Amino acid sequence: MTRDRLEEAPPVEGSGDFLADMVYTDPAATRRHFALCANLRVAIAERYRGSVRAAAAVSGIAETDLSKAVRGLGDFDEAWLVAALEATRKAR
Repeated sequence: MTRDRLEEAPPVEGSGDFLADMVYTDPAATRRHFALCANLRVAIAERYRGSVRAAAAVSGIAETDLSKAVRGLGDFDEAWLVAALEATRKAR
């Protein structure tokens, strides 16, 4: 049986900032983006029983955009995510 080279390799230490280590250009902005997407997902789960379709219908946001945002996809800026979060919280 051959030995795994990784078993003998020394441990790799990071900087303590995973996003910086993964070469994100602005780790703080990326954290805010992730947090807004997560908060949007939670708001939809709590107010609309997880139905993106219902949240989109009530808030007036396109369902495809809302669906991408809650999955962390798409290139939505911070202002759009904040507005979407406020719209889903106020609606209903």
